Amino acid sequence: GCYLAPKRYRILLVTVLWTLLVYSMLSHKEFRFIYPVLPFCMVFCGYSLTHLKTWKKPALSFLFLSNLFLALYTGLVHQRAMFTAHFP
Repeated sequence: GCYLAPKRYRILLVTVLWTLLVYSMLSHKEFRFIYPVLPFCMVFCGYSLTHLKTWKKPALSFLFLSNLFLALYTGLVHQRAMFTAHFP
């Protein structure tokens, strides 16, 4: 997607790369630091998906199903709060 995107989106690419470079040099690394640039990354993912010819439907189906599974797991199982109150 980075190669296929129009030149007007190069500033987004530079922003993503600069952010990743700067945060990679920090001693304290957390994934939440790069959350602000994820929408920019989705622009480039969209360009790569629109240029797929033969594997477009399988790729989109795989992305949807894998993200759905991960969303259900993390939302319902992984960080579920404990329910300790007892109601009569």
